[in-house]
Amino acid sequence: MPRLKITYKMAIILATMSFGPMLAGGITGLIPFQDTDVQRARQDISRHLATSCSVHVSSKDPAGLQKVCRSALIDSPDLKSIQIVRYDGLVIYSSPDHARHWNLPVDSPSNINQLRIPLNRGEKVWAEIEIAFAPVSSTFSPAMVKWLLMLLLGFGLNFGSFSFFLSRALSVLDPKSAVPKRVRNTLDTIVGGVVILDSGGKILLVNESFAKSVSRSTEDLVAQSLSELPWRSENQEEWPWEYAIREHMQRTAVKVHLSVEGGNELSFVVNATPVLDGEERVTGALISFEDITVMEEQRKTLMQAMHELEYSREQIRRQNDVLHELASRDGLTGALNRRALYERIDAIWPDRNKEDRGLITIMMDVDHFKKLNDQHGHAAGDSVLKGLVKTVSKLVENKGTLARYGGEEFCVIMDSATPEEGVALAEVVRAGIQQHLADPYRVTASLGVSCSLFGAPNISAQLEQADLALYAAKHGGRNAVRCWSPQLAQDAIDAEQKKAVKLSAIEIEEHPISYHAVVTLNAALSHRLPKIASHSHRVAEMSVALARGLMPVGKLYALEIAAMLHDIGFIGVPDANTHLVQYDRENHRGSSCDLRIEVGLEICKAAFNSQDLVDIVRFQNVPFSGNDAMSGESIPIGSRIIAIANAYDEWTSELAVQPCSHEEALERLRHQAGKLFDPELIERFAESPLGWRPAGMMGDTGMTDKQAIMIGYQLERVIHSFDSRNPIVLKNRLQTLQEIAKAIDMPMIACLIQELASEADRKAVADWESLLPMLQDLIDLCLTIQRAYLRTVNCESGVPTNS
Repeated sequence: MPRLKITYKMAIILATMSFGPMLAGGITGLIPFQDTDVQRARQDISRHLATSCSVHVSSKDPAGLQKVCRSALIDSPDLKSIQIVRYDGLVIYSSPDHARHWNLPVDSPSNINQLRIPLNRGEKVWAEIEIAFAPVSSTFSPAMVKWLLMLLLGFGLNFGSFSFFLSRALSVLDPKSAVPKRVRNTLDTIVGGVVILDSGGKILLVNESFAKSVSRSTEDLVAQSLSELPWRSENQEEWPWEYAIREHMQRTAVKVHLSVEGGNELSFVVNATPVLDGEERVTGALISFEDITVMEEQRKTLMQAMHELEYSREQIRRQNDVLHELASRDGLTGALNRRALYERIDAIWPDRNKEDRGLITIMMDVDHFKKLNDQHGHAAGDSVLKGLVKTVSKLVENKGTLARYGGEEFCVIMDSATPEEGVALAEVVRAGIQQHLADPYRVTASLGVSCSLFGAPNISAQLEQADLALYAAKHGGRNAVRCWSPQLAQDAIDAEQKKAVKLSAIEIEEHPISYHAVVTLNAALSHRLPKIASHSHRVAEMSVALARGLMPVGKLYALEIAAMLHDIGFIGVPDANTHLVQYDRENHRGSSCDLRIEVGLEICKAAFNSQDLVDIVRFQNVPFSGNDAMSGESIPIGSRIIAIANAYDEWTSELAVQPCSHEEALERLRHQAGKLFDPELIERFAESPLGWRPAGMMGDTGMTDKQAIMIGYQLERVIHSFDSRNPIVLKNRLQTLQEIAKAIDMPMIACLIQELASEADRKAVADWESLLPMLQDLIDLCLTIQRAYLRTVNCESGVPTNS
């Protein structure tokens, strides 16, 4: 809405002051209106009537008095009624309808329609005449209209004259007149706001930019105190222009905010400089305003976004804490899970040994837990596990940390303790479980103890030691505590070897290669000759890579195991000869090698009922040029493949006195082509990738011994079912293998098995040859994770691997 100039405001005020009293007097009656004709006529009638009545009252002529009143009513149509009342209230005369026309209260004064006139007899009021006229209309009379017109005309003339006078006077007094127009124009061209103040802080001059920012005119701002505008500042006690005027010093880069119409707020950066005269006295100040409203809004938006981001980060942190807690706890029992256990151990492991104290690991397993599940149901088994955690947590509180390792197996760790203290705590736990979980299922547990002082190179090896002790406790009658020792480890190996020999003698359906025996023999070789064990794994990988497409899938698994155990005979070679690992291929001799093969053949015959595997091991060192028994392609292809892979690894690995490069090894193989090695296989080997291992499959598989054994066992059964073209048996065994794959979290194998089973259902048995590539991929994946498992076992046992 446009604002009035100060000139017009002052003119209105002065004109109002001039005619205000006249208007008030007219309204209140202090200044009467000019007499009208009606008023004069009624005054004449009333005066004449009063005079006549006074005469008759003085002469005491009541009849004449009444005659005068009736004559007045007849002669004056405007006169409606008359009543004469004596001072004592006696009505001397009254018109017939006087009560209808007279309604003036007793104490009210006379008006134009109703009058009271006193009648005197002598010097005393003797009576009072009440005269009622016809009512006059309440609209403005012409006299009143005339009076108001004159009032308005006078007000207008005063307003005009005052406006003219003030405009001339203020033009002389206008501060802008002291500033040349060119200077004002220059200020108006400045983008930012500029204000010039006098020494009292009042505005002398503003440019258009500042006036536009505050939605005011320049004329309206002049002579107003700048501090009176609705400013706001976060931490400013004194405005910068006030400081500049008071301290005679410049004040710069001060941020202030100004409230404007619409509830909005503008932000400025203010610079104030004092203006001095010739005598260095402050005459005012020059203030510049840089509008930073957009920047301030952006800053606020950014701060809000940062606040929300910080809040989100805090929420995420809290959620992560919750998720970490959930991820660190076993969902059933509430104990720490395996991942959290390893995190605790990793933090302790670098400083685990302190003089005679070290890190204690106690492996614990519930006795006959599977039987309890089968007889009483999984709900009972879950209840037992929860009760066990509750009991053991109280027993090891402030002494150790309890975690669920998997299934019914638990682990307790103690930091900075002696082996004796670890065994003592394990015995307390065993006795506590037996006592507190006796009802209703008579639960007991077996425990195995190990300590970092025993020399385990890593935590996996130490846990394996504790697991071996647990195994010994179970086989010793259960509900017992055993502590690991080197003799205990050797006893376990011997027991497994005896068990493997015993199992191999039992004829079972399809005579599968027992992977349990493979694991046991591999562990024995790793314990005795770790470098030879690592060499055997590398030979197995290269042999499988070279044999793909050359051997039926049913033979590939036998080749894998034969290559892995081709040097198993070294465990029977006397200690004095175990360093003779090289074989003089050029001269086809080597007593240590002959003894190795003989012992290896006996072990393989005893452990496995597989003629293919035995033949591969038996003829692995027969030169391609032949001997008295066979030569060339009459030598089993598995033996020819292992011969090439074995020689290559012996020349390029730590087994050689001076290992050679890949190119040098290939040159040596080609030099012996046709003599010691199959020439076609050498070229195929040179073109194939070495050490076939899919990405992501060679890490920690997280398998147990039982699962690794079951994979090998079920794979052999799947291969046999495929070769025998039995669709029902194949489907069942694929399903069993798929369940194992899901249990060890191997979705690749599970998906491949699903695809293979679906294709086998869709195709006729006669068309199963088209499934060979898919079956080959399945075999490769299974063999790879088994090699990874064996490599992990070796690593945990401190066996170096060159994978």
